[in-house]
Amino acid sequence: MSGGLHRFWLKYPLDEVRMTPLALGVGVTALDQVDALKLAKDACFPDREMPSPTEVVVDVDVRNLDQGHVVKNMYPPNARGVWFPKTGPYS
Repeated sequence: MSGGLHRFWLKYPLDEVRMTPLALGVGVTALDQVDALKLAKDACFPDREMPSPTEVVVDVDVRNLDQGHVVKNMYPPNARGVWFPKTGPYS
């Protein structure tokens, strides 16, 4: 990616995000992992503590994500910000 940006795919404990789009994961384009976690927190967990991710994939290839749910319902992942899910917050 250009401009020093990286695509991150964050997975959270299912008991914390069950029955929300977050159960699939959170896609974020950010400068680094700290930036990615802040963007995810602000967009998806603004009113509660964000659980620690169980998995962080750096420079994720979006072609490897769920084509039927994630890829069909995400913003373009080339700009800084959360690109999946499209809306938040979830609790």
